[in-house]
Amino acid sequence: MITIQTDEEVHELDVELIEVFAMALIDRDKDTMNDLMYIVEDRMADEFDIDSLDWKSKQHLLMQR
Repeated sequence: MITIQTDEEVHELDVELIEVFAMALIDRDKDTMNDLMYIVEDRMADEFDIDSLDWKSKQHLLMQR
């Protein structure tokens, strides 16, 4: 289990991305890490919306929780 503590307001999706990143790094899961790079790139854009992710990326992200 990964615990994240912050003194700043952070969007729930950002916390989920950090958790998935940590688990992929621990598991040495290259496929998940590659998927995350695309999701993070989109997330960094101002217009990011989780609904804009394709079905596979969204399911992959949410199933890692």
